[in-house]
Amino acid sequence: MATGPGGLRRRSRDPGAQAGHDRPRTVARPGQRQLRWRDHLPDASARPTPRTLSEVVFADDLNGWVYGGALLRTTDGGRTWSPAAHPVAIVLAVEATDDEVAVAAVDECGARACGQAVLVRRAELDGTVPVDVRVPTTRGDAPVQRVDLGWHDGNVLVSGVVGTDRGPQGMQAASVSATGAATPLTAIDEGCPNSMGLQISRPAGEYLYARCSIGSAAGSADLSLVMSADGGRTWDFTAMDPAKGVPANALVAPSDDQHVVAASPTSYVLQASRDGGATFAAPTKPPAARNGWVALRHEAGGFLAVPRGERGVYYLGSHDGLTWRKVQVAGAP
Repeated sequence: MATGPGGLRRRSRDPGAQAGHDRPRTVARPGQRQLRWRDHLPDASARPTPRTLSEVVFADDLNGWVYGGALLRTTDGGRTWSPAAHPVAIVLAVEATDDEVAVAAVDECGARACGQAVLVRRAELDGTVPVDVRVPTTRGDAPVQRVDLGWHDGNVLVSGVVGTDRGPQGMQAASVSATGAATPLTAIDEGCPNSMGLQISRPAGEYLYARCSIGSAAGSADLSLVMSADGGRTWDFTAMDPAKGVPANALVAPSDDQHVVAASPTSYVLQASRDGGATFAAPTKPPAARNGWVALRHEAGGFLAVPRGERGVYYLGSHDGLTWRKVQVAGAP
């Protein structure tokens, strides 16, 4: 047994073997009720196929999913896993609440990107009452590179990144209702035509955050954050001074309506904001990542950052993102 985020105990499983995958995977599960937890598996950066797995997420101590191309589900806390029904071929994102789950999938993945449209399924935790909605990227035939899902006021928030000749660009963010209606969040495009990574601050916040890049490719521009206090109907573009040195395609995770952490997917840079994303600064003792960051999120215990290409290592940060400590997973190579 190894220690996981927040001091939880992690139990190793092998869902990859049960699904007929070529390589064993390690899946973690929470050790107490009412905890949502997400973890990256060893091959999280691999191109997804119908046989790959890269992330695991739990809604509670029993219901969880492992995905990253394929989709498996557990109803007994990770003791057993079985294939789960999902729309089209390649599952790119899963996000759960206490009683619902949202799954985002695309038709296929090539060498650099996946599909050209996103199909979102929202259903009960047991998979019943599925509602499928096709969400257009509004970027022509640009292929999907990443999908972000979130829940806000009973709706599924859908955003992501597509690949274009100018580099990564944001797809049109949308909100999917319980009846299956997909409503584009067009207000953000008026002030930020290249928005990416729509996020809701948790656990107590109500603001939506989005990365914004204007006039240049997301990989080369600096990060600017915009905010909405009404579920994406209107946006505040007044505090868009860029975070110098943090790319516009940075991973972004808010802890509340004031504290936000941003991390570069291609370099060591990780910075924190204490004013809702208006300004950013490096922590006094920032975590280290030689090749960038592959995951960044905020949970009940604080921030969690996973460095790219470093097995068995992650970093835990305080709620304000200014204090970090390294965690080495016992038994990891």
